[in-house]
Amino acid sequence: METVIVTRHKALIEYLKEIELISGQESVVSGNATPDDVRGKHVVGVLPNFLAASAACLTEIPLRVPAELRGQELTVAQVREFAQEPVTYRVTVVDTPKPDAGGVKWQWNDGQGSRNRQARCFVVAPDGEVHRFTGQDIPGVVRVLGSDYEKRGKWSNSTYRCVSPAGTISVSWMQDWGTGETFPQDTWEEAFEWLAAQSPQAKFESFEALVRQEFGKIAAKFDENRAALKSFEAAI
Repeated sequence: METVIVTRHKALIEYLKEIELISGQESVVSGNATPDDVRGKHVVGVLPNFLAASAACLTEIPLRVPAELRGQELTVAQVREFAQEPVTYRVTVVDTPKPDAGGVKWQWNDGQGSRNRQARCFVVAPDGEVHRFTGQDIPGVVRVLGSDYEKRGKWSNSTYRCVSPAGTISVSWMQDWGTGETFPQDTWEEAFEWLAAQSPQAKFESFEALVRQEFGKIAAKFDENRAALKSFEAAI
């Protein structure tokens, strides 16, 4: 997949080379990007949603810049200091939900990202029950209306067009860039907090049960850390 960098900041480009997210041979768009610049490509930088929807995926380097430095050109050293782990998004255009439509339409693409990271999707029903969506109907929660398959060798993928009851929230993401884990968080509580930030109605008990069923190694890690924390508390 072709990669293009959209940024005016030279220091960020140097940092991207350091973390081996780019090779240095990629095209760089330093002005306003156009649909032709990004269509079907892996874009590294920041784009408005209408352009990001034309890209295959968009990788952002979140920067926690202090208020006093905002709006200033950063050095490479400052970018290193403020940069967080890369986050990759896949933006799609969906039908605008209508109150009288009897449900909410949404889409999910199962294409893998760089470093063989897999796409994940949870669907949280209005009652807070958490389900894993893999492209199949979930009775009472998800109906797959259709799908579009794109044959691209290693990058082959399917986009699923779905409908769910009003109030349902789908949460999609890629495995973590650094660890390759579905949940890079250290504890049950941290992982659930991440999910609840996107789907406030999610129930912790349902989330925990799903992770135990679908992601045994992650559940074991969370359990081990929970036990360690309790043992430290008991020792105080």
